[in-house]
Amino acid sequence: MDPRENDSYSFKVVENKERKKKRLLVLIVASLIGAVNGQSYAYGVEQSDLLKLYAHSRIVNDKQYQCFYQLITKESNWRVDAKNGSHYGIGQMKNAKYGRLDGFSMVDWSVRYITKRYGSMCNAWRFFKDKGYH
Repeated sequence: MDPRENDSYSFKVVENKERKKKRLLVLIVASLIGAVNGQSYAYGVEQSDLLKLYAHSRIVNDKQYQCFYQLITKESNWRVDAKNGSHYGIGQMKNAKYGRLDGFSMVDWSVRYITKRYGSMCNAWRFFKDKGYH
């Protein structure tokens, strides 16, 4: 057994490598979608499309993804630069650091926050529909 297997730093390095692989996969898929549709990457795929693909790679269950999609669409329309008072980014979080993250990290933070606070994306979407915020 490698002594670094239980080292939290080693875990973070492996996690970051896995995240980079997933981002690369999302970019490749998006490029292929653009190519199939006769569009080049530069003109055929918006950042929001890449974020949606990435979010779906993080939320495998389609029903849960649809709830997340609806929630983020209502909150920011998938705009990374969205701001509403003291709330930032695609998930409209109050943490100023969140507002400086790239879109992929915003997706990760939002998924973690929603899972921890509500248990699922659909629970968060139901709460949002009832209260108007999450």
